[in-house]
Amino acid sequence: MNKWLASSSLALIASASASIWLWTELRDERARNAELAARLQQVSNSTRRGAVEASQVAASTPTAPAIEPAVPTLVTGAGTESRDSQGSRADWDAHQKRLLSDPKFREARRIQERLALAPRRANLIRLLGLTPAQADAVIDLQIEKDARWSEIYRTEVATDEARMERRSRLEALDRTHQDDLRGVLGEDKGAQLQSYMESRQTRMQIDRLRAELTEASALRDDQVEPLIAALHAERAQMQTDLQEYSDTLTWEGDQADSWRRYSDRQAELWKSMNGRMHASASSILTGTQLDALDNLLKRDYARFEAQQRVNRLQSKLDSPTSTPSR
Repeated sequence: MNKWLASSSLALIASASASIWLWTELRDERARNAELAARLQQVSNSTRRGAVEASQVAASTPTAPAIEPAVPTLVTGAGTESRDSQGSRADWDAHQKRLLSDPKFREARRIQERLALAPRRANLIRLLGLTPAQADAVIDLQIEKDARWSEIYRTEVATDEARMERRSRLEALDRTHQDDLRGVLGEDKGAQLQSYMESRQTRMQIDRLRAELTEASALRDDQVEPLIAALHAERAQMQTDLQEYSDTLTWEGDQADSWRRYSDRQAELWKSMNGRMHASASSILTGTQLDALDNLLKRDYARFEAQQRVNRLQSKLDSPTSTPSR
């Protein structure tokens, strides 16, 4: 096994042992960072998906949902490639293509993915009022979209023009997916589903907050939806600002400097996002609740910083001219 496949396997094992919720977060956010990940790593192995789905509490729901841990997405990757990365990528793509050409493998994978998405199916029925048939259709459409997404993303690109072309194809895929969902659910339910999907990361964050609060300081039902809306708006703003900054960088040739600039900007925007979240939540939460939120945000940022340090060290160690640290 060559260096790239070995390191990928180790990373997968580490991710699995960390816990299944990390798989979900990586999969849920990979579409937002697909183009950047392609630029940074030039590696197109599909991200595995976990079984845990975001629980959501509507203002009218009297009991708290099951708590599911989550952490804001960390964009990982090295600014340079190892010598054998291109060959390794071709080997990986050929391997995936062989597997997916087998009908039995494709069906077994679909069954596995349906089971992994069972919690989402239950949420769609319980929280959005979908019928079982509608929920099944939504899950099948998601699986089909994921398969098509992986196919497009495995296409090798070497220039900014090619990357923009791939991004356009991914955006077109998303539009088609939304049209298909509206065809199954209608406009109103389709809009509810889109809102649910877009805010799931924030809803999981609120679930974590609720788990940390005592009974005396627990969130009231009338606080939940306003808090989700406020924090989701700040997260969306951060992601938009980061994408706009990414578009100003040069991703052809040596990407080390672009990666370093992107990483620094991501850290700045994350800090700003946390500050805005505090300000937005201050009119909704009590002092004790706000302190708990601040602590949660600090821990998430600390995890982000730790991941960035690992990324930088990995980039240095993967460099052909690097020497082991003493």
